[in-house]
Amino acid sequence: MLCLTLNFDWLNTVSELEEDRRKTIFDGLLPVGGGKFEGEIEKKLRETGEWIGSTTEATFRSSGKTILLIVLQWILPIWTFSLLVASGVIKLPFSTPLIDDLIM
Repeated sequence: MLCLTLNFDWLNTVSELEEDRRKTIFDGLLPVGGGKFEGEIEKKLRETGEWIGSTTEATFRSSGKTILLIVLQWILPIWTFSLLVASGVIKLPFSTPLIDDLIM
């Protein structure tokens, strides 16, 4: 009987080479330790991003308050008044054919 043995060592070598190639592509992009230091440009970009995040975070958190106040003080009362006029609960002190056509 003839016995065939297949050697797939070349496949492991190809996958190792592919893995090494991927590592070298992402070495400068990923924040990986391993004794690598960030360059001057990366440091400046990181500092700029941290500054933008710290300066805009407080205003982003408080912006919801003003939106809520505008909705409660202006939009909700106007919408409620319009709904009551359209449903006929509140009668306007004047009569306009255009408004009557829109309501009816």
